[in-house]
Amino acid sequence: MVSRDHDNLFFEIAMAQAELGCHQYADALTRLSELQANYPDNYAALISYGQGLLNANKAEQAASLLLKGSRVFKEDLPLCQLLAQAQAAAHRKDYAYFTQAQCELMQGHRHSAMKQLKLAEKLSTKDHLLSARITAKIEEIKFLSEQ
Repeated sequence: MVSRDHDNLFFEIAMAQAELGCHQYADALTRLSELQANYPDNYAALISYGQGLLNANKAEQAASLLLKGSRVFKEDLPLCQLLAQAQAAAHRKDYAYFTQAQCELMQGHRHSAMKQLKLAEKLSTKDHLLSARITAKIEEIKFLSEQ
């Protein structure tokens, strides 16, 4: 039997990934949840837990976790893309398109971002806060394009 070092973050992540691969979601999510609690600002723990939640079909929890993480790691493209994926899986297509637009802007793709924002705008008819954020982002892109 292999002895384990519970303080080794990357060993624990690897164990959780192996458990996810074997569809042992409860064990993996328990392990990843503990890592996230013990290392709340650790990028690897955040991404691993978010991906684990998605793999276990817990998209709403994943979206919530990743949204909080995106406030810490503001310009991180893989995190942004994983958040958009989680929002889509949680049936929040309006937020998913808005987030994907943010991802496109991180890459300098203004035209593609505008397309994503237009799709988000069509879907966000009942969420006035999101609609206002979309409108503001569209105006910001237009302003930057004129510069």
